[in-house]
Amino acid sequence: LSPNTSYAMTVTAGDAAGNWSAPSTVLNASTLADTTAPSVPVGLNITGATVNSFILNWTAATDNVGVTSYRVYKAGVLYNTTSGTSLSITGLSPNTSYAMTVTAGDAAGNWSAPSTVLNAATLADTTAPSVPVGLNATGATVNSFTLNWTAATDNVGVTSYRVYKAGVLYNTTSGTSLAISGLAVKTSYAMTVSAGDAAGNWSAPSTVLNVSTVADTTAPSVPVGLNATGATLNSFTLNWTAATDNVGVTSYRVYKAGVLYNTTSGTSLAISGLAVNTSYAMTVSAGDAAGNWSAQSAVFNASTLADTTPPTVPTGLA
Repeated sequence: LSPNTSYAMTVTAGDAAGNWSAPSTVLNASTLADTTAPSVPVGLNITGATVNSFILNWTAATDNVGVTSYRVYKAGVLYNTTSGTSLSITGLSPNTSYAMTVTAGDAAGNWSAPSTVLNAATLADTTAPSVPVGLNATGATVNSFTLNWTAATDNVGVTSYRVYKAGVLYNTTSGTSLAISGLAVKTSYAMTVSAGDAAGNWSAPSTVLNVSTVADTTAPSVPVGLNATGATLNSFTLNWTAATDNVGVTSYRVYKAGVLYNTTSGTSLAISGLAVNTSYAMTVSAGDAAGNWSAQSAVFNASTLADTTPPTVPTGLA
């Protein structure tokens, strides 16, 4: 019979001639409620351990009526319920121990005490990710480009990538692209990438990709703000505002009356050996390391001073 269940019982009487009485009055007879919990599960063990899973096994519990299910706990928290005597435990961290217990239950809702704790460990992760492939470069400029690659794979998970320039670590990233900057103009760079996981396993470097920056064909801006200071009878200092460039201005050419006077890396130049009280048409052009030169600036007319000092008074007259 089933526990805690009422049954309607009657009896009829019969004789040798096959005569049977009417049924007796009904007696409702009940079985007792099942209040006995199953035995505590024993024999916990694991099989099939990987870096992120294992199978937990145990010996079947016993019960006065019958065990119907088992609750499996990980670190004291219910992980899952099963009717069998084994359960796959997944989604775990590599090289980590987990405190596992099991309780047994019956159809009446009686549950045993938890089993003795089994400390079950996953395996250490010693497998490196796959070597990154598909390296390519986009957005090349005179001093930068973006390096891209296909995501690597791993038995647990790729966490980062090391990017090397000419065999030297340039930077680390969690993505599959990286901006490479601060480069020389029209220069080739040997780029490789390796993939790593959380356990510190790193793949071999990828195949080398030679990536070049583009040539600098952009001239600097035209210098502006020309002015003169410190004028004397035969000299002055020509000044101007620094020009700009996509890479960098390296020098300036200074012209006097359209003829190259001198070259300088600064933004001022002393102009000397000039005639008194004379105006000079001055222009400046800016250049970069690639040999690109701006147009000449607007003309600035700079003058030397007039001679206002009278001659000395003659002496020694006889």
